Amino acid sequence: MARPKKEIDYEAAERLARIHCTNEEIASCLGINVSYWYTMIKRDPKLEDVINKARAEGRASLRRLQWQNAAQGNVTMQIWLGKQLLEQNDTHRTELTGRDGEAIRIEEESEAARSIIKTALDRAATRKREGESHIETDADTTH
Repeated sequence: MARPKKEIDYEAAERLARIHCTNEEIASCLGINVSYWYTMIKRDPKLEDVINKARAEGRASLRRLQWQNAAQGNVTMQIWLGKQLLEQNDTHRTELTGRDGEAIRIEEESEAARSIIKTALDRAATRKREGESHIETDADTTH
């Protein structure tokens, strides 16, 4: 014998969805098994519509409150809305300098780095030829 079906309280579900409760939270508040809740949403287009509409109304209500806060001078909300809606952002400037605040000498630093890399590759190639290492360099694996 099957269990009697539990009636869904549409108004309570709508109120919970409006404040963006998750499906799990709605099911718990309604005293319904989560699996049953998902089954009901799939089987009952009216329930799914009620939930979706309530969540949309909740988003609109929250947006309205945020907008009111910004209009009343809440600078934090003004900045946040500017970033969200107007693609505004914070910019940071980072300045790098060489020794004693001088300019970085890229050519000299690059040549030193190339020399270190070449020496390491030469050592790896020598070890490989001598069978001391299993390290492969890009030059060894390129066809």
